[in-house]
Amino acid sequence: MKKVLLLGLTALFTTTASLGQEKGAALGIDVEVKEYKTGRATTNFGSIDGKQYAQGKSGFVLYFFPIAMHTLLNKKENGQVLKSVKLEDKNQYFKRKKFEVTKFFTIGENIVEIVPRYDENASRYTIYAEAFNQSLKSVELGEIYATKFREDTRFGLSYDQYDEKLLIKISKYQNKELVSITCLLVDQDLETEEIIEVNTEEDGTFTGSTSHISSDKEDFRYAISTNQKDDELGGICYQIDLKNGRDTDLELDFSELEEKKSHISSRVRDNKLYVFGFSKVEKGKQILDEYFTQIYDLETKKRIAYSTHELDPEFIIENEIDAYKKTYQKAIDNEEYKSARTLNIVQTRFLDNGNILHIATNYGYNTMQQIFVFLLNENGELIKKTSFPLRQYAGQAAFGIKSYRDGSELKLCYMDREGLRARTIDLKTLESETAPLLAYKKFSGYNYTSIYTKENEIIVQGVKLSKEQSIHITF
Repeated sequence: MKKVLLLGLTALFTTTASLGQEKGAALGIDVEVKEYKTGRATTNFGSIDGKQYAQGKSGFVLYFFPIAMHTLLNKKENGQVLKSVKLEDKNQYFKRKKFEVTKFFTIGENIVEIVPRYDENASRYTIYAEAFNQSLKSVELGEIYATKFREDTRFGLSYDQYDEKLLIKISKYQNKELVSITCLLVDQDLETEEIIEVNTEEDGTFTGSTSHISSDKEDFRYAISTNQKDDELGGICYQIDLKNGRDTDLELDFSELEEKKSHISSRVRDNKLYVFGFSKVEKGKQILDEYFTQIYDLETKKRIAYSTHELDPEFIIENEIDAYKKTYQKAIDNEEYKSARTLNIVQTRFLDNGNILHIATNYGYNTMQQIFVFLLNENGELIKKTSFPLRQYAGQAAFGIKSYRDGSELKLCYMDREGLRARTIDLKTLESETAPLLAYKKFSGYNYTSIYTKENEIIVQGVKLSKEQSIHITF
């Protein structure tokens, strides 16, 4: 509530004033930071013909009561607000809630808002949508999906762009168990097409969130759902054909993993499913980190490669904060080390020579602590590894780690406690070089909320009360 109060107490005007620019360059990476006074904080969600579109809230909160609170739709160019409209609170289909932040997308030539609603009395789940043109005027309004549900049912939504349309993936859960995945295509005029529904009950029910997988095939999407029963981790990969409406499933084998609470990252390439992840291994009094790879053939539905790599504790703690490193080293010396950090793969790259490159991080106290880089051969076997410190705090999480592959090296740009940093990594040796781009004080206090790309440029947006920051990173 405090954050809403702070945002709500900003001024209600919409004009934009430029506050200045900052530039930096290092290791072949250029950065330009533009700062504007916008009158109210808004979040960019997309662009059409060089214009950016953003959503936000007007009004303020007084003693926990919203005053003049409305959903805003803004059109901008290079940080300048060209037009701002307040959307109607209520229409014939749905009501916009005061503190709700719904999903907006740019689809074709229009802007589309997606609004899911549960009607508990009628036991009906509905997804509504409203389309706006580039003048921010409503051009279409309606219901794009509806289904009946029972009391213990909930739905999860994820989104993807496909063929100038929005692909909505609807995961249905009953008693917290995934029972179906529905794919729905929506165009700029809210015309819909239901592609396929995958019923997970036919092959067993899998709990947990659905993980959707990127693929090198434009017309195919994949999803993995996992489940832990009787101390065994199981999983199924669902293949969805967006053109022909067919699906196939592949059962995953995690029986060799000692620790079942593993973070899993997956990719599909050349008709193979790659499953990567980290698990924990008990060795006497110690708990160590293990890095594993599985490769499945999607035609034969067989696992064709499997490998594990135990990670030395000294490697995991190499770039820890000194206070933690001293404690961990003492535990290692006494053979009582217990890995506490959660390791996550954040980027996977397939190289021209067949090798696979992974960028991973570990977390602690809402902070990304380190960056790990792993180089694998085409069978998923570890060739080389390295790490370096990150210290990226929760408020910077949307900034993440930006990367660009340039010939034989990988260029990284990320925020750490000292500011914006550039780093290059040799794709053969993993030798690394780093240099600062801009000091942290240039970014202090901003909440980074949206990212979009164009060619070799990445643009990160940050907001802070009535200010907006646009960070342009060019590789």
